[in-house]
Amino acid sequence: MKVDFWFDFNIESFEMLNRFNEVYKNFNHHELISVFYRSNPDNLNQTRLHEIYHFGRKKSLPNTFFYDLLKQSTEFLDDSVMILELAKKYLFDPQDLIDALNNKTYQKIVLNQKEHATLNKIQENPTLTFSHGFRVAGLKSIESIKDAMIQMYEAELGIEYCEGENCERWWDMHLFLYYFIK
Repeated sequence: MKVDFWFDFNIESFEMLNRFNEVYKNFNHHELISVFYRSNPDNLNQTRLHEIYHFGRKKSLPNTFFYDLLKQSTEFLDDSVMILELAKKYLFDPQDLIDALNNKTYQKIVLNQKEHATLNKIQENPTLTFSHGFRVAGLKSIESIKDAMIQMYEAELGIEYCEGENCERWWDMHLFLYYFIK
């Protein structure tokens, strides 16, 4: 199962990321879901933050780099301060990033992502696209995200999603463990 998180550097994308992470971490079987973060700038004249994001991806920095970059962008930090803070936390040479920005090293990747978003008819940031064609566009509730994730899960596995002690499979598993492993 796959979720694409299409984002721009704005408060809505940051809030949606927090909501998505809340659903994801509490979702039974979240280990079956691959999440990909997709850069989608609304304004192609302002791609600097997207280029920084792609620098982090190419350097194989953890997803927390993306989270920190998105968070700091909503706090309106000066770019040079942001770069220094990220370099210190993620242990890279800030000059490497500054050189990449000056040389527009990652601009083609940003443009490619924008084209990919257009081909996928992504018209709003943030947008979550799920396997089997499910989609949540704009800043939506935790419940909307969870509903789409459940629909994806059920379409993928062909079984009803359930949680906790009210779940038939939960009782089946516990009865099995009780009778056969005791």
